[in-house]
Amino acid sequence: MNFDIFFFLFLYLILVGLLVSNEKKISKIILLCLGPVLVQSLRSPTCGTDVWGNGYGYYQKFTLIGEIPLSAIFTTKINSFEQGYVVFNKLISFISDNPQLFLAITSLFIFSLIGYIYYRFSVNVYLSIIIFVCFGLYMFSFTGLRQAIAFSITFFSFKFIVERKIKHFLVSVFLAFSIHSSAIIYFFVWPLWNIRHTNKLAISLLGITFLLLPFYGAIFSFVVPLLFREKYLTYMNGGSAINLIILYLFIYLLPLFIKTNDFSVKNDIYKNNLELQIENFIRWMAYCSFLFQSLGLIGGDSITRIAFYFSVFLPLYIPIIFKRAKFKSLIYTCITILFIAFFYHDTSKEFYNIVPYIFFWELI
Repeated sequence: MNFDIFFFLFLYLILVGLLVSNEKKISKIILLCLGPVLVQSLRSPTCGTDVWGNGYGYYQKFTLIGEIPLSAIFTTKINSFEQGYVVFNKLISFISDNPQLFLAITSLFIFSLIGYIYYRFSVNVYLSIIIFVCFGLYMFSFTGLRQAIAFSITFFSFKFIVERKIKHFLVSVFLAFSIHSSAIIYFFVWPLWNIRHTNKLAISLLGITFLLLPFYGAIFSFVVPLLFREKYLTYMNGGSAINLIILYLFIYLLPLFIKTNDFSVKNDIYKNNLELQIENFIRWMAYCSFLFQSLGLIGGDSITRIAFYFSVFLPLYIPIIFKRAKFKSLIYTCITILFIAFFYHDTSKEFYNIVPYIFFWELI
């Protein structure tokens, strides 16, 4: 029987959620992020398809990049890596040339940015971290280092959207783009802050999305060469990811049926309430999660990775839906059980060679 480290990770997260008071929010978010970071830091480089990559993955490329002269770091091409990712590796190599420490620092960087946003804007930080870990985003970050770094940076830029600092936002998204070119899609979210996402609009968007489904292939073939590299066209290889499409749709539509939130307040209240405007933008991100996840109908899982830039907001969105509910403790317990069950049913399958989990010292 294989050692199930994720059982102990969930046990740890639940204990932190129960034992650390919500009033100690900083301590709580640090402890909640510490568990997932340690699991990623102590893993073998074989835990994560692209990390080992048959001996030519991120793990080995870190050592190669560390040997590049500083004067050539902005011009030397390493595989198909964006130059920003090469520079990111080089900066870490100044701290240590140990690839295992590189994995640890990368995980800490990702969780520092994501944890900060959950700390600032989550109704319940415990629930947000549990959902993040269970929803596939965490497991993907074991292998897709470049994109995980990129979506953590774009997610952090949410702070600048709220503060309406467009220059800071653009710089952040450009940095993410320099790490992984797919981050360019996030440039287009800035105007959504100014559009009220009402229930009527949600129904209209859903109708428009379904009408566009037959044309997804043509739209994708036209847009991808303009925004991304041509290689993304090769991802159009048959439908997949139906389970997450349905789940994202269900989550997005929940506020239409559960009235324990403020999405339906009157405009005069909404215009003068920053918290409601923040929740409105997060609702937009929930729609974008469903929209881009539905690309799985025309292609494999690789296409739907674009949705990660938006689905990272779902751990903020779900607690908001229930923020005025009675029996919150019971609801949060049920959500925890459901998402952990989802993790074991779907997320933890051997898609990225993460299960069975192996500690790095087991390879020595």
